[in-house]
Amino acid sequence: MYYISKLKLKEKVIFYKKNARIGFIIKKIKAMPREFMNTGMINKEIPKEYTYFKVTGLENIINKKCFGTPSILICIDEGCTAHSFNGDNEPVYTVNIAGSGILLGVDKVVELFKNKPALKENIKTLTWHVGCGAASLAKKDNPEITADGFVRDLAKKLKEELGMDCSVLEIADPSDKKAEAHLTRPLEYHNAMVLYVNATEKAFNYKKNKLLPPGFTLDYGFFGEETTKGELAVALSIAFGDHGMKEKITEENPFIINYITEKEEEIPSWITDTVKKFESENKDTENKILIKSAKIDLS
Repeated sequence: MYYISKLKLKEKVIFYKKNARIGFIIKKIKAMPREFMNTGMINKEIPKEYTYFKVTGLENIINKKCFGTPSILICIDEGCTAHSFNGDNEPVYTVNIAGSGILLGVDKVVELFKNKPALKENIKTLTWHVGCGAASLAKKDNPEITADGFVRDLAKKLKEELGMDCSVLEIADPSDKKAEAHLTRPLEYHNAMVLYVNATEKAFNYKKNKLLPPGFTLDYGFFGEETTKGELAVALSIAFGDHGMKEKITEENPFIINYITEKEEEIPSWITDTVKKFESENKDTENKILIKSAKIDLS
């Protein structure tokens, strides 16, 4: 095991190579819904923002406009985080957790909300989306569970326990003209070449900055290591799987993990350890994952 690090334009750039095994959640990722299958014939396109982002770096693009007060709970899926929910084509601020919390269960999500006033006081809408991989994983352990059923149960529990009044909303297939909200990535595959780990306690929406590419978003600042570590493993499996950008991710065009922080700090070990395990379990991903950090002043 070894790594190479260098300082460039205030960015800590680290390549990580092989180590141990990845957890059970990676093996479960093989259980996918219909939308996750038969993607071999699809012409996948690297998002146009990625090339500029790769060269310039998040540190030199990110701005305060990307951060705000969350009003909607969504999945970590890049096709959800980009969505404009308010009807005027202006993206809103969201908080992200895999499957809106379906892998954790209702009680755990309520507990997380209870300890975060920013969520308890501001979240007004809970969502689920078509083709959710997290919901598919949850169904392996509980065949009766559904994405919409979980979100409705969560809304009910948040009302009972915390007095929150939350509406529920489906993020539907882009072809569903009757739906209020639509997935903003291709239904057949994930086009994310990057992942954002938001360590702040402000909501982050990459769509607020037109130079940022679509990416999975993990809210470490809100939900902590226990939750986001598992989500990182899931996101890597999707990105390098048949339903992700797999063959488009190379040493020249790596999958970029961006750790966003308000502090001068090292990248947390849970991120590097998860990446090492994933590379060890998936030898063809070595040298294809780049981890960076970007400091943002939100004062």
